[in-house]
Amino acid sequence: MILFSTIFILSFYGNVIIHPNSYLFNNEGDAIKNYFTFNYHIKHDNSFTNFEGMNYPYGENIMYTDCHPVLANLLKLLASEFSFFSDYSIGIINFLMLFSIFLTFIVCYLLLREFGITSWFSLLFSLGITLLAPQIFRLGGHLSLSYSVAIPLSWLLIIRSLSYTDKLFYPVVLFINNIFWLFIHAYLGVIIIFFLFLIIAGKFIIDKLRKKHIVNYVRVLSAVIMPLILFYTFTQLTDTHAGRTDNPSGFFLYTAEFDDIFLPHHLPLSQLIDALTGNIIRQQWEAWSYVGITTTLIFISILFLVVIKLLNRQKTTLEDIFFKNMILNISLASAFIVLLFAMAFPFKQIPWLLDIFPLLKQFRATGRFAWPFFFVSTVFAAVAMQEIYTKSKMTRWKILALASCILAGTFNIAEGIPYHLEVSKAISRSKNLFRMEYLPPSFQTAISKVTPGDYQAIIPLPFFYQGSESFSRPRNDESVRSAILISYHTGIPITAANLTRTSIRESKNIVQLVSPDFYKKEIISDLKDNRPFLVIRTKAGITNYEKEIFGKCTPLYVSDDISLYK
Repeated sequence: MILFSTIFILSFYGNVIIHPNSYLFNNEGDAIKNYFTFNYHIKHDNSFTNFEGMNYPYGENIMYTDCHPVLANLLKLLASEFSFFSDYSIGIINFLMLFSIFLTFIVCYLLLREFGITSWFSLLFSLGITLLAPQIFRLGGHLSLSYSVAIPLSWLLIIRSLSYTDKLFYPVVLFINNIFWLFIHAYLGVIIIFFLFLIIAGKFIIDKLRKKHIVNYVRVLSAVIMPLILFYTFTQLTDTHAGRTDNPSGFFLYTAEFDDIFLPHHLPLSQLIDALTGNIIRQQWEAWSYVGITTTLIFISILFLVVIKLLNRQKTTLEDIFFKNMILNISLASAFIVLLFAMAFPFKQIPWLLDIFPLLKQFRATGRFAWPFFFVSTVFAAVAMQEIYTKSKMTRWKILALASCILAGTFNIAEGIPYHLEVSKAISRSKNLFRMEYLPPSFQTAISKVTPGDYQAIIPLPFFYQGSESFSRPRNDESVRSAILISYHTGIPITAANLTRTSIRESKNIVQLVSPDFYKKEIISDLKDNRPFLVIRTKAGITNYEKEIFGKCTPLYVSDDISLYK
């Protein structure tokens, strides 16, 4: 297992693994923003809890910047003594994201062994599960959501915590695991905790010896709930930015549907599905959690057997084949409930329910909650395939059953490989622009013209502002990238922002920078610094009000790619 995992990682991602500090997995959109918030916080921020690189003069709480808060602060602490952790922070995070794939192979193997699957079947099916894992596509932008090991590892730990009732070790490790993922990305942590809580509740309900194991249930429940309480408390205590929106958009926009779960979105089968359906299916990228053709066919078989059993009242081997393992059944039911939330059920059907539970509005990409169902359903399919083989060992169908199992596992691998062919090419296209030697010559020259201490902040033109959903300016990728790179290499913060859930008051004040001069600009009272601004101008067009700012500038450096003004 370790040998294959190593060969796979080196074959597909070897260049990045060997030179992790040489690449950005993407130099546009959310990716470069997330690299920037991570990197700037380590190198330039004066605070461990506030990010100062954007949204000047206010900055932003690190928990709202998608900067891997726990890793960013750990490296920031280490960088105060060893410059290596600042200079190679991009390389460290790139390596960890790819190393997560390697760990997913191993953890999925251990999970399958936990459910009694033989070593060779575990090897075969863990390969396919890992290759099909949907979080691989997050490497192109949502970096801190890309850790595919998070959900299967958490699932393995909850199973062992509930199984070994006399051991404190697993609940302690589970607690550390949960709080770690919450401080990597709140979404990922909440998805895990929701899933684990349902497993604990299900196990408690059907456990006839629950009173005997009550102490362990309390321990395990504490390991799931306490991290969420600590995370919420930390965020509330450190957040000084008042007035965030209570109604972010997206709850109903990025939900999952059954086609996102059971229909392929990549070759080799996606073209066949498009041909059969007339290319009318439109899947939601945020909800991609395709479980593979093997798992899909097994669920179809279960539905078929259920119908036969109900209509004919015949005895079937339904329970004997598919539902023998209690903890797997509980996990499947729990994952299905989480999947229903990913589909915004019942809120799509009864929208006013969302007003009764306003906290749920904060989840604006509910399709991501489909991920636990991916892992549980694919493990469930592997267990079912082995059970079919086991029951056929003493019959004439033994060879056919074995061939079916091998074909099922191989099909998972075949469907997952195109994911990694696509992603491995995409993440090695861009050099690490946070290293000076990889910057275009015009940017290197521009930066050499800047004396960082002479300026209080950067105003990019065209101006961009994304975050509060109340006051905003369109995001121009060229303007965002230019501002981010100049900011990182000079340490000068940016007035603009490409963040999430920023303070409405702060966003209003900052956007007023590019409003007409006759408006009273309340941000003036918050600008305590009298130094001038560094204005970055790219080739894209600007508005009339941005031209008013531009008219007050004197040039520092002018080129076809980027120009700097004072």
